[in-house]
Amino acid sequence: MTRLALDGLPTDARTLSAARDAGVLVPIVGRADGDSLLFGRRADDLDHHPGQMSFPGGGRD
Repeated sequence: MTRLALDGLPTDARTLSAARDAGVLVPIVGRADGDSLLFGRRADDLDHHPGQMSFPGGGRD
């Protein structure tokens, strides 16, 4: 999936010299009525992306 997402990007968008190690978990919850994704909501008082829906994850410890 990652390769498919990256293949459509311009070459310069793939080179991130200031990138840091990070990870994201995409929790898929299997239920009898169908699978669903589990999201979190960022607090409204945060400096970055307040109130946005998000998956758990972040910078590498």
